[in-house]
Amino acid sequence: MNPIPITWCVAAALATSALGFGAGWQAHSWKADSAQLKTVKKETKAIDAQNAHSVAAAASYEKDKADAESVRERTNTEIRTIYRDRVVRADCDLDPAARGLLDQAIEAANQRTAGEPATGLPEAAASADPVRPAGKRGVDQ
Repeated sequence: MNPIPITWCVAAALATSALGFGAGWQAHSWKADSAQLKTVKKETKAIDAQNAHSVAAAASYEKDKADAESVRERTNTEIRTIYRDRVVRADCDLDPAARGLLDQAIEAANQRTAGEPATGLPEAAASADPVRPAGKRGVDQ
């Protein structure tokens, strides 16, 4: 006869199977965790690249905003210069020099937005109509 009882042999076989199953489950868990970690690292790199792109776009926007602000301020100064000694018409129509200046400023802004090199501000004051004398201010009838 067998010196070890059969129930002990069956119990030992079941315990060995359970340990093997547990070890296999743990190894599979480690492998899944490793694959998940690789995915997370890949996604983190993609997010970091996207953030860097967003920061670059924001910096470009801020630079363009500052450039546009300086152009706007120069345009406003130019318009003030044009209208300083001018008579404002009764119909509030723009002076041709001011209209040309605004049209060119709009065109330059559209070119900057489209990524094309923008033209500089025109010399509208130099090409404007002669300035009316300061004593003749008022509204045209």
